[in-house]
Amino acid sequence: MKSIRRGEWTLQQIKDYFAMKEKSLAEVYATCKLPHKPDEPKIKALLIDCLEAHYGSLSRVTDGQIASENTLLAELQQLVERHSR
Repeated sequence: MKSIRRGEWTLQQIKDYFAMKEKSLAEVYATCKLPHKPDEPKIKALLIDCLEAHYGSLSRVTDGQIASENTLLAELQQLVERHSR
């Protein structure tokens, strides 16, 4: 970027460089083994497992025993429930 700002690249060099990078990115995308989108049910299950491992049963949160102490945990539980439907 600095060398471009200093005028060390011609406009054609910049266009060629970015065309090469775009082609390279397309090739990587086409051969990538990662899924195209996250597996939300697995992520939600992992979140619940982590919360339960830390706090114990999440049913206590809905009973208000922990929710009064930790509002953030209660909000997380509501988000998980809302998006699990």
